[in-house]
Amino acid sequence: MSTHEFDHAAQRDLGANLAADAGSRRLESNGPPTSSNLTVLSHGPDSTVRQPYAQRTETSTADTSKSFDLRSTRVLDDSDPKVPPLLPGAFPSITGYDVLDVLGRGGMGVVYKARQRGLNRVVALKMILADGQTGSQTLARFRAEAEVLARLQHPNIVHIYEIGQEGGLAYFSLEYVEGGNLARRLAAGPLPARTAAELVETLARAIHAAHQAGIVHRDLKPSNVLLSSARIPKIADFGLAKNANGNGDQTHSEALFGTPSYMAPEQAAGRAKQTGPPADIHALGAILYEALTGRPVFRGATLLDTLEQVQFHQPVTPARLQPHLPRNLEAICLKCLEKDPRQRYVSAEALAEDLRKFQAGEPVGARPANSIARAWLWCRRPNRIREAGVLAIFLAIFFFVYELLGFLGLALGRLPAARHGEAEWYLVGNILLVCAPMLFIGLGTVAAPRLIT
Repeated sequence: MSTHEFDHAAQRDLGANLAADAGSRRLESNGPPTSSNLTVLSHGPDSTVRQPYAQRTETSTADTSKSFDLRSTRVLDDSDPKVPPLLPGAFPSITGYDVLDVLGRGGMGVVYKARQRGLNRVVALKMILADGQTGSQTLARFRAEAEVLARLQHPNIVHIYEIGQEGGLAYFSLEYVEGGNLARRLAAGPLPARTAAELVETLARAIHAAHQAGIVHRDLKPSNVLLSSARIPKIADFGLAKNANGNGDQTHSEALFGTPSYMAPEQAAGRAKQTGPPADIHALGAILYEALTGRPVFRGATLLDTLEQVQFHQPVTPARLQPHLPRNLEAICLKCLEKDPRQRYVSAEALAEDLRKFQAGEPVGARPANSIARAWLWCRRPNRIREAGVLAIFLAIFFFVYELLGFLGLALGRLPAARHGEAEWYLVGNILLVCAPMLFIGLGTVAAPRLIT
């Protein structure tokens, strides 16, 4: 690939990341996510849930770049009248900037590559589109993202330069990162273990700085990690960020938001108010998992399948996909991906410190799973629980039949009549102590596997 081609592709990557959040990207529901109340903006397995244009219901498969209407199976693309087209060369006139190119666009916003005249530097210019769909909540979220970025001064977080308004449309200018994103890099295959650990350590320290400032990102994923020309990672797209102290959060308590493959279980369950720093730690674990294995930790055939996996399935251990992976690094990754937020790292800084220890060859805090722990994780998968329940029912029936036939054999002449009463009590005791508990456990695990997970 030529230098010009790579730079152009990197520009598109940056724009796609920033424009995807130019409008509100969340899902509102009145209960658990179902196919009748989900709306997503799809970018393949990296699809991000967002707010609908109207009351239209959409969802997407995991391997498509378009959204689908479940009720009509109509493909929604840039030709849809609710997504206003951009005419070639029809760049806006913004005071103090020369707009050079379109980096990317979403349903309610566009990101331009521009030159800031006063400082003669290239920037990314994020702007809301004048499509008649901009509401007060979208403007509030747009300004909230700008305010978050202004509060976060860290070398591994994209910087904001200026916020303004032109022709009644809000915009802000951002640091232009020219090296593409991590998703593009991982598409070529997994990273070496030490490189992946160093990368996620850097991201964890940046996220810890955000958490210290009271900010939770809530949409960390490889496409939101930009890479400079020197391969320095920078976290972008704080459009779904919230104040950890509960101030200024634009999401409802039952809103579903984020990117399914990188959501924490509490996000996938729609518990917005319970989604705090541990959700970002889970997302860092998902990024580490993909960097080590070359595939997302969870990816179903549909959005709902992915949400189901995130909430109830245990991840395939990285060592099964990469047999020579260091066990300590696998333990760090799996600790981040615990279903219970209390079982994850207590902070992003603690995660970064464990990754530093791994690179230095020091003992890490995360403990590799032993055979018993691995067996328990295997058993906690919903399908495994059902299978164990069916096996328990089968064994209960088998032992019951076995004992009954044994009793009948004794009663038919192998024992004197005086001992038939003793045999009857033996049969009843075995049924009560062995068969009945086994049958009860089997029926319970088959009927309600999620109560155990």
